[in-house]
Amino acid sequence: MFSQTLRASRRTFVAALACAAVLFPASVVRAEDKPVTICPVLHNPIAAVTKETQFSDFKGVRYYFCCDGCKPQFDKDQAKFLKDDKSKGKLLGLSLFDPVATTPIEAEKATVHSDYNGVRYLFASKDNKKTFDKEPKKYATAPKKELLYCPVSDEIVESYTKASDYSDYKDTRYYFCCAGCKPKFDKNPEQFLTGLEVRVQDAQKKAAAAPK
Repeated sequence: MFSQTLRASRRTFVAALACAAVLFPASVVRAEDKPVTICPVLHNPIAAVTKETQFSDFKGVRYYFCCDGCKPQFDKDQAKFLKDDKSKGKLLGLSLFDPVATTPIEAEKATVHSDYNGVRYLFASKDNKKTFDKEPKKYATAPKKELLYCPVSDEIVESYTKASDYSDYKDTRYYFCCAGCKPKFDKNPEQFLTGLEVRVQDAQKKAAAAPK
């Protein structure tokens, strides 16, 4: 009687495991969930992010801080803290873009990731990750300059999270306001760069003068 009960229990356990495998396939358990980054200023771990956690976005990457005093220090000289020897080999930031697709990506929509030079890059597909892993330096290196201004629609892009995508041309990364702008720019960048500096200044003046 005992042996029959034991066998029945085993069958129930195996069935439960099979059911769990169907309901919770391994593919939904993502390695990028809750990554532990460190504060780039004091090097304290950021195990959990709340509404109160301060952060700064720099060159398309988000960095979190352990206390209120760290953010202003970082914003004053990002390069200083990102090149700190104490930060080597540790995860500092999370990319806001899939660097292969050049489009924004949210952690819950990513299925794979790669860590490179202190930044976790999320990808919309495994193919994008494979492409990145072959030449990580190519996709992870940002130009010296960047412009949060769409040169095609002549609109200020309020933040990285408001950008539709980006393109690198010569020594500058240009962020676009909507998906239709990037292909137009990539086809003939010079067409949209004539007088760009003046156009940007005019747009900034209008934005500053607009009622808030």
